[in-house]
Amino acid sequence: MFSLFLPERCVHCQKATAFARHRTTKQGLAHYLCDVCLRIIEHHEKPVEERVRDAFGKLGSHIELTHTRAGFPFMAASPVQSVVHSFKYQGMAKLAQVLGRSLAALVPATIDVIVPVPLHRTRLAERGYNQAEVLANAMGSNAEVIRAVKRRRPTPSQTNLSLPKRIENMEGAFAL
Repeated sequence: MFSLFLPERCVHCQKATAFARHRTTKQGLAHYLCDVCLRIIEHHEKPVEERVRDAFGKLGSHIELTHTRAGFPFMAASPVQSVVHSFKYQGMAKLAQVLGRSLAALVPATIDVIVPVPLHRTRLAERGYNQAEVLANAMGSNAEVIRAVKRRRPTPSQTNLSLPKRIENMEGAFAL
């Protein structure tokens, strides 16, 4: 009833969400994106596993990557970026359920454990939740989500860092 007077707004462009316009829509992101932004996401090709593996391979050739998948292509200033930022930085933890359902199909049945990347306690206090852990739990796969890693020290935001600086920033930040 409230949304008749104050319609839900798209997290990307601020237009009325697809759900606010068409209450019958079942698309999970319809509560967060307008029709146009939803179509943008739906019409982008899913990331190809080989390309994702190549991109992660730049982080360290000594790490063997077998299942390297991504649910959405990431582009700056896109609806995907707005959804991720809303989930990560604006307290929209409920987005984890929608994103988790989208990502669950990417987890092979042979995966036993998912280990989310931990936040430092100060960052966790700021955000109120660890987005990686919330997302891992929301995926609903058969894999067990365990806290096998702890963050040893706080690290500055990596948002504006180059790849080499990001790697340097993370050195020694985690322990089993």
